[in-house]
Amino acid sequence: MKKKFLLSFVSALISIFALGAVCVSAAQYGDLTYTVSNGRVTITDCNTSVTEVTIPQEIDGCPVTSIGYGTFKDCTDLTSVTIPHGVKSIENYAFYGCNSLTSITIPDSVTMIGMNAFRNCGNIANVYI
Repeated sequence: MKKKFLLSFVSALISIFALGAVCVSAAQYGDLTYTVSNGRVTITDCNTSVTEVTIPQEIDGCPVTSIGYGTFKDCTDLTSVTIPHGVKSIENYAFYGCNSLTSITIPDSVTMIGMNAFRNCGNIANVYI
């Protein structure tokens, strides 16, 4: 009886760790860093020296659905961003401190813009929705 329990317990642990290992992965796409979770891409970081960014609609066949927390934080040379249709959220502090940002295109698929997402972006002159 104890052997069956121990074997079941060990099998359950192995399954949990194996699932956790394949659910989320991080990778690079040009100047962008992203994660894939449940078949959806979140952009999580960016090379801080970029000047213009066009976020792809999908990466490796998975749709880009989110701009993560602080993704472009302090990208002080960033002047222009185009976000594709299909992105649903721009998380907190996503563009915080992008003080050279003058133009951004946000599709109507975006239904959530987080707190301080554009804080300290005082030079935005053109917002296209």
